[in-house]
Amino acid sequence: MKTYFLVEPNKQAAEHLSFNVAIVRSLLTTARSRGDKVVLFCERRHREQIAAALVEADHGLLWEEIPVVSGLRRRFLWKFLVEWPVMWRVLRRAKREGATVVVLSLFANVLPFVTLARRLFRGTPTHLFLHGELESLLIAEKQPIYREGFWVKLALMRLYDGSWPTLYVLGAGIKRRLLQRYPDAAQLQAIRVIDHPYSFIPSSRRAEQPAQPAIRLGFVGAGREMKGVVEFFSLAQSLSEYVAAGRLEFVLVGGLEDRCRKFDNGWVKVLADEIGGLDAEEFRRTIASLDSALFLYRQNYALTASGAVFDVISEGVEILALRNDYLSDVAEHDSEGGIRFFDSVAQVEAVIRDRVHRGTVRRRYDYSRIKHVHSQGVEQAVAQEIMPI
Repeated sequence: MKTYFLVEPNKQAAEHLSFNVAIVRSLLTTARSRGDKVVLFCERRHREQIAAALVEADHGLLWEEIPVVSGLRRRFLWKFLVEWPVMWRVLRRAKREGATVVVLSLFANVLPFVTLARRLFRGTPTHLFLHGELESLLIAEKQPIYREGFWVKLALMRLYDGSWPTLYVLGAGIKRRLLQRYPDAAQLQAIRVIDHPYSFIPSSRRAEQPAQPAIRLGFVGAGREMKGVVEFFSLAQSLSEYVAAGRLEFVLVGGLEDRCRKFDNGWVKVLADEIGGLDAEEFRRTIASLDSALFLYRQNYALTASGAVFDVISEGVEILALRNDYLSDVAEHDSEGGIRFFDSVAQVEAVIRDRVHRGTVRRRYDYSRIKHVHSQGVEQAVAQEIMPI
């Protein structure tokens, strides 16, 4: 019997829920078929959210609680002082018990220390998924020593040699753009690619939404500046006459990061008091009630996948987005035109104004090709990568 340690030292509650659920489900299903053991290390609320999402598939998953400082509340030193000892203890235990370690996400300033630990843990199979921290490589203001870009660059460009841990990015386009940016970093060739996995909910499980008088526009996920939440509030302000008249509604399907609370102008309905404050069922139900989801990312997602995009696709909701590398990767499989791109927020505003005047009827999309690319086949690929026969 083999043992697999799944570790989420970086996220709390519903943060990264859709990605983590897909990975846990994939590995747990394969482990059960082989009689292997899977232990999930995470904080209590995250465990509850995963259990609720897995439902019957949760059977057989063991759990151990660890302290976690949310990755969305970046107290830089404090987070390191909590997260690195957790990783150290898990790696030591895995080495002692002959387990394989799967790190679901990791804060940027911990990554170099995990990379350096290969001298002690090279014989312990360790897999680590890279997420939004990669984008910090491209952002000038994130290069000082107290910002994540410095630590990601240190880990990947100076300390990582391609051998341990096994690193993954969530899409071929992400790896291609990473190699284009750093063509002389030969070690980056060793990074593996898995398309962002997602456990799409069958449409039969979604209740039909009642008719609503207002066109409902949503910002889905963590209300952060880089994700364009400031632009979302500004757009609501510009269209406030329609909001006041009950013809338009702006909804933040989640909560605001602390530094963005000052932008709350009263024209957006913020559904959670904290950034990851909605449970999975309310999150899905609210997305399903939207006419369109707006992705106004301030930073071009060149090296970052977006789980929120798949949350929207799962519910068949239209996407109105500023041009974006990763969303363009996803849209390559959109044969229905449910994902629409714009060059500016002003163009998005013009489309919304036109729809308010014309009274456009809500449309739903199957997104069948996108779902095919990112669902069961990807989950099987995850298991094959981490649990080879």
